[in-house]
Amino acid sequence: MLTRIDHVMLCVPNLEEGIEAYTRIGFHVYPGGAHTGGATHNAIAFHQEDYLELLTLRDGRPAAALIPGSSDARLSEFLARGGGFRYVAVQSDDLAADVAAMRRHGVDVGDAIEGSRRTPAGQELRWKAAGLGPRNPLPIFFVQHLTPLDERRRQVARAGDHPNGALRLDRVYIAVPDVAVAAASYGRVLGMSVPKIQRGAVIKADMAVFDLGPTGLTVAQPAEPGPAAEALARRGPGPFQVLYRTSSMDAAVRWMESHGMPPPARGIRNTGEQAILARRENPHPRVAAQPRRLAWTTDCSRCRRIHPSAVCTTVTSGTSSSFAGRTSSASARRGSASITPRPGSRTRRRTCWWPRR
Repeated sequence: MLTRIDHVMLCVPNLEEGIEAYTRIGFHVYPGGAHTGGATHNAIAFHQEDYLELLTLRDGRPAAALIPGSSDARLSEFLARGGGFRYVAVQSDDLAADVAAMRRHGVDVGDAIEGSRRTPAGQELRWKAAGLGPRNPLPIFFVQHLTPLDERRRQVARAGDHPNGALRLDRVYIAVPDVAVAAASYGRVLGMSVPKIQRGAVIKADMAVFDLGPTGLTVAQPAEPGPAAEALARRGPGPFQVLYRTSSMDAAVRWMESHGMPPPARGIRNTGEQAILARRENPHPRVAAQPRRLAWTTDCSRCRRIHPSAVCTTVTSGTSSSFAGRTSSASARRGSASITPRPGSRTRRRTCWWPRR
């Protein structure tokens, strides 16, 4: 069964610069180590159960040294176009069964293949993963972890403790030219019925949200000028924003402003929640060749009676992030964030933060 969004993959030309850029947004990002048998290494910002992954080739591997058609060669081509938000990983609790179910519905999906990564501290992390084939070229893949969550959280020093208050991923957003066609395609791949189309007030798009456990995968067709239209025009179809729940929008705003970001704009989601939209120029243009977005919402067990849930969105190069009480994501170039109070919660206007669109 597909249980939730596991992580988002952001590809950067230089890992050190990517870590620096996302640290300025308010994430604690740690070197993740090298992938066994491959030419890649990564860095991780771990939340409660999901994480943000920065990925690149090790040692600036030249394209000529990579096997043509391999996943590493395709990554090299993606980085040559500027990098950015590339994939959404969907978690499974039985990947072999999910792959079999997809194939029964005519989905072109590969076998579940084991993979691993060794952290700088020597910890080995193991998983199975399956990707879609050329007949279903969607920017998602599927993963089943073989290493328990508690052990995976120990790969970083401070899992879920970010200066921007990001707690967990709430939604990801994928720009598409036709939401009805895209929703039918994603529904078949995910084995889910097509959700009702709704208007996204912050991203200015008609969208369909597939609920995967506590997370949502959203396909969005621009309805007017705004973040979704900007992403589609700049990069074409693909993921552009992440929504995070955060414990404190105020903390996110203070952190980002103290690290060179202008004051965020304010917005209201179609749920009635407040949202903040923050934009900044990325000091490392190579890290953010495309716009990306981030967002936050407040959902804090300690202060739930004091302030409402909030969402924050940031648009940056290649990706977007949004925050709703506990989420956070980062953008490589510039971003926008929005916050919304949760219905039924006590309101004492506060803002929550963390990036993704």
